[in-house]
Amino acid sequence: MQNSAVVASAIFPWHRETWQRLWCRYVERCLPHALLFAGIAGVGKTAFAEKFAQALLCKNPGTEGLPCEVCSSCCLLLAHSHPDVFSVCSEPGHAIKVDQIREMIDFVNKTALQGGYRVVLMHAVTNMNMYAANALLKTLEEPSPNVVIILISNQNNELPATLRSRCLPILFPVPAQDVALSWLQQQVQPRPIEELRLLLGIAYGAPLRAIEFFSKEIFTLRADLFRALGDIVQQQGDPLKYAAQWQALEVLPILDLLMSFLSDLFKLHMQCGQEAVMNRDFMQLLLALGSCLPMHKVQVYVDYLQQVRRYVTGSSSLNKQLLLEDVFIRLANTSQSGCVGYP
Repeated sequence: MQNSAVVASAIFPWHRETWQRLWCRYVERCLPHALLFAGIAGVGKTAFAEKFAQALLCKNPGTEGLPCEVCSSCCLLLAHSHPDVFSVCSEPGHAIKVDQIREMIDFVNKTALQGGYRVVLMHAVTNMNMYAANALLKTLEEPSPNVVIILISNQNNELPATLRSRCLPILFPVPAQDVALSWLQQQVQPRPIEELRLLLGIAYGAPLRAIEFFSKEIFTLRADLFRALGDIVQQQGDPLKYAAQWQALEVLPILDLLMSFLSDLFKLHMQCGQEAVMNRDFMQLLLALGSCLPMHKVQVYVDYLQQVRRYVTGSSSLNKQLLLEDVFIRLANTSQSGCVGYP
């Protein structure tokens, strides 16, 4: 769909070096026609891509390449109506289709209406069917002049090697914890630093994911989920009941919270010390469940959850209740007798 890109308001602090390197390529006229922005969800890849697209089309960029925000091109982008920007994304529950790629090919083969670049933003490119991938490959092999195609991916390894090899990879790692915490403090003041550190840990260090968790009252879900986990492990709760209770929610936060708890349990089994535990306010429950979930069983179940998470992030259709039923039933089957009760 054309003109659907959302323009980011600023460059995040942890992106400055990446921005400088990429802008230098543009200034030196060695910017490739295809870029692959890769990193976990929540590190700001999409915001960076949208801001970079704006910079490429800005008529008066600053010395570091940041767009002026006031020229006619910037105003068109801010109004989501720039004729030389094209976005490709999948509809909810569906993969990117070949017809969308064909529409994008028609776009890149035309002359820029503003006389500069034509920019394509491809979101969640791993969520693309085979026919769409083949059509995209041909476009990448035969690039049109003055066209930049930016592919955005949360799962770089899931993208076909033939596509990856035709793009310049730009990796977006999670920022240093002190940088991320400083930024979070500015966004959600006033909050205790330990609460923000916990949010960041659950989000695998991704600041935007942490903000998303904060807005969705993740702490309420966390408390309810951990209590349910304790009931299921101690054979005091019905896995099917909990799956039905939460099937209307997003699956990824549930999986991430489960993994954070089980990772803490693994650390305690490894005698890493309580200071290494993320969910310290649930220490009593963690210690109580140590006898129910031996270390080797914890590891097997965490591996299973990681596989489920990869499936969820790469799936265009998902039966959440059936998936959660499997997650909770496997948890019940993972536990063993001899548990110490948790009040």
